[in-house]
Amino acid sequence: MLLVTVLCLWLTWQVIIARHQEAAVSVLGKYGGSVYYDFHDPPRRAQPAPWRAWLARWVGDGYVYRVVGVGLSGPSIDDPALATLAPHLARLRHLRWLDVDDVPITNSGYAPLGQLKQVEKLLIRTQGFRRPPVQLTDDGLAFLGEMENLRSLCINDALITGVGLTCLTSLRHLKSLDVRSTNFDDNGLSCIASLSGLTTLHVWQTRVTDVGMQFVGKLHHLEELYFMDCPLTDEGIARLRDLKELRLLDLTRSRISDNSIEVLLRLRKLGELRLYGTSVTDEGVAKLKVLPHLQIIAR
Repeated sequence: MLLVTVLCLWLTWQVIIARHQEAAVSVLGKYGGSVYYDFHDPPRRAQPAPWRAWLARWVGDGYVYRVVGVGLSGPSIDDPALATLAPHLARLRHLRWLDVDDVPITNSGYAPLGQLKQVEKLLIRTQGFRRPPVQLTDDGLAFLGEMENLRSLCINDALITGVGLTCLTSLRHLKSLDVRSTNFDDNGLSCIASLSGLTTLHVWQTRVTDVGMQFVGKLHHLEELYFMDCPLTDEGIARLRDLKELRLLDLTRSRISDNSIEVLLRLRKLGELRLYGTSVTDEGVAKLKVLPHLQIIAR
C-alpha cells in the first residue's frame, strides 16, 4: 500500500513538471524563443533514442524530454516579454543554460532573470539590435547575485565596466567569467578579485591594463586566461608570476617582450601560450621551449 502511494505521488509530481514544461515551451514559442532538450546536450546525440521518440509520440514530449537550454533573441524579447517568460522559465527544473542574444531589453528589464536559480550558464550579448542600441550597463547587473547556481557567466558587447559585478561575490559556484568586447576595466578586475574559485577568465578587447594585473594575480586557481588585444606590458605580466595552475595564456597582440620570458617560465603547467602579434623574439620563444608540454603560437 505504501509503495502504491509513493508511486502515485511520484507520478503526480511528474505530471505537474511536464505540464509546467509544456506551458513554458508554449509561451516561448509565442515569443520566438528556442528550446533545447536533454538529448541535445553533448556528449548526447542530436536526436533522441528511438524508444524515447516512440514514447513521446504516445504521451507527449513534456513527459519524456527535459528542457535544459533556452535561447532568446530578436525584437519580440523586450522588457514586458521577459517579465512574462521568467516565471515560466523558473519552473523548468532541469534548465541549465540560457542564451540572451541581441534583444531590446533595458537595464531594469533584466531583473526577472534573478528568478532562475537553477541556471548554471548564462550568456548575454547586446550587439545593438536597435539604433540607438539598447545596451546593458553596470546598473543592470544586480540580478546576477540572485542566480545562486551560476557556474559560467558570459557578457559580450555590452557597456559594462565591471563595477556592477560586485554582486558576483555571493556566487560560490562561479568558475568561468567572460566579458570580452566590453568596457570592462581595472576597476572591474578589483571587483572580482575575491572570486577565488574562478578557473577561466576572458577579457579580450577590454580596457584592462597593467594596473589591474595585481587583482588577477590573486586568482590562484585560474587555468585559462585570455588577454587578446589588451594593452598589457611586461610590467603587468610580472604580476601573474604566482598563477601556478595556468594551462592556457592568451597574450595575442599585447605589448610584451622578451622581458616577460622569466615570468612565463615560472608557469610550469602551461600547455598553450599565444604570443601572436607581440614583441617576443624567436630567441625568447626558444627559451620557453624548455617547458615540457608547452605549445607556443607566436606567428
